[in-house]
Amino acid sequence: MRAMRDAFEDHILRKFKGVRINGADTLRVANTSNIMFPSIEAAALVARLDQEGIACSVGSACSSGRPEPSHVLLAMGLTEKEAYQSARFSFSVMNTMDEALRAADVVVRTASALN
Repeated sequence: MRAMRDAFEDHILRKFKGVRINGADTLRVANTSNIMFPSIEAAALVARLDQEGIACSVGSACSSGRPEPSHVLLAMGLTEKEAYQSARFSFSVMNTMDEALRAADVVVRTASALN
């Protein structure tokens, strides 16, 4: 799963300038990616990605549906604005590398349309 996550992140980093992988320089869960898209409201991105068949969310799994920014991202030093610009993507053993890369293409295309 780490390989899928890393390939997903690398693809987005190459194709969409200015994105930041939250927590990239720390030990983190191998199946989860949290990406900050500057100048894009993550809630709008998540809604559009849902229409494209890409499941992702803002905040953490335990706080989905809450309007506040992720307390974890705030504790990591992100501003409230940056936290609201961040989306979380997760992978499982049921995903393939091809799916991860196709999802990255959809994320880039969708984020670019919102930018």
